[in-house]
Amino acid sequence: MAERLLTTRQAAEWLGVGPTSVKRWADDGRLACVRTAGGHRRFEPEVVRAFGRSVDGPSSEVDALVDLLAARTPTATVQARLLELKVSHGTWAGAARVLGDVLTRIGERWRAGTMSIAAEHAATERLHRAVTGLADQIPVATSAPMCVMCVAGGDEHALGLILAELCARSAGWQTRWLGIRSDLETIAEAVEDSGVRMLAVSASPWSEDQLSLTKLARDLGEICDRAGVQLVLGGRGAWPEHLHRAARLTTFEAFVHLLEETARRAVPRDAPPRREVSSVNAE
Repeated sequence: MAERLLTTRQAAEWLGVGPTSVKRWADDGRLACVRTAGGHRRFEPEVVRAFGRSVDGPSSEVDALVDLLAARTPTATVQARLLELKVSHGTWAGAARVLGDVLTRIGERWRAGTMSIAAEHAATERLHRAVTGLADQIPVATSAPMCVMCVAGGDEHALGLILAELCARSAGWQTRWLGIRSDLETIAEAVEDSGVRMLAVSASPWSEDQLSLTKLARDLGEICDRAGVQLVLGGRGAWPEHLHRAARLTTFEAFVHLLEETARRAVPRDAPPRREVSSVNAE
């Protein structure tokens, strides 16, 4: 008799990690899963066993980075390690994917009681400073297209967006950082700039109010549609999956691909045609 499929929590227990790590690996395509009629992930036991035998490398890499951030390491040392990570994974998008796992592991340690809230905040801030400094060092032409970046209203977690900024600048884009608590009027004013080609809005897993995010996505879609700007909804918040005015992305690689495609099809903003934007889902 075939073994029963594992739930996300059961797979996490087999692998000795938190459910969030399993969801991320599945969404990134590293751990194969099937979906139930209700959209829940299910895992074949043998697939989980095989993944477990190969995960020691990536898992050790993630834990080593968490330990580095938790050890009051100087920013310059953290940046040097991140540059090594970028070289080993080939692109900043690949490095950012690992750093997303680092953020997940920090949260898991806090929930398990092995990292205090103060230590969790310090490690996250240390990574924040290192990534921001590296992004600022990437030269970008003043004629390059601009991506305006902000966090969904009510969400205080901006590090995922900071990683996206690093990817955008490495793809040759200028960035304008609006950060957290940006109202619609401020965002509308920002995207009216003639150099802006994209608005990237991030919502972390803590943004669970899909009704509010759906309304926000519709309002932002109207703003971007009027301005002829590509709207990107990123992060693992409860964004709606199907909106014709937006691209829904869940990986940094997909974000870089869309940046490249958008730059190739860019047209003058003084006479933008009505855009037809396809929904992109990295799952």
